[in-house]
Parts: sequence; C-alpha cells; structure tokens
Amino acid sequence: MQRYDRAIQDFDEAIRLDPHFGSHFSGRAYALRFVGQYERAIADYRKALTLQLDDANRKQIEKALKQLGAERDAAPTAVTSGDFLEPGRKSTGPPIGQ
Repeated sequence: MQRYDRAIQDFDEAIRLDPHFGSHFSGRAYALRFVGQYERAIADYRKALTLQLDDANRKQIEKALKQLGAERDAAPTAVTSGDFLEPGRKSTGPPIGQ
C-alpha cells in the first residue's frame, strides 16, 4: 500500500509541474485505483482523456474506466449502524463514523 501512496505523491508533484501531460493523470489514476479511491481515479482518467493522447493510450484508458466503474460498483459500501440490527429494526443513530 505504501508504494501506491508514494506513487500518488509523485504523480501529484508531476501534475503540479506539468498539468497538461495526460500520462501523469492516468498514472495517478492507476495508483488511486489500488488504494480504493475510485472516484478520484475516475476523475483522473477522465482528465487524461481530455489531454493529448495517442489512440493506444486513449483505448487503454477507456478500458480502465469501464473496469474501474465495475470495481467501484462492486466495492463494499460504508457501514452504517443499521447494518448490524436485527431484521425489521431501524437505527436511531447516525451512520458509524459520523
């Protein structure tokens, strides 16, 4: 996990230095994907598509976006206090962590 966190930091710096290079955004998106930050990864892949890319990179990113959408949809959602109640009972409190 630390490798991906470090990669994200490196891509953050690369984007700061050259925000018009699509590979920086797609690289960061790849790392974000593996730490479960799906929404940020999708945003970065979409940003990469708006920048100059060759056809091979564009197709690769479009494929990654489709896969990422499926991964995001299959990921566990946030747990709320009601998830642990007996069937038919309602939670009286806010979601856990709020």
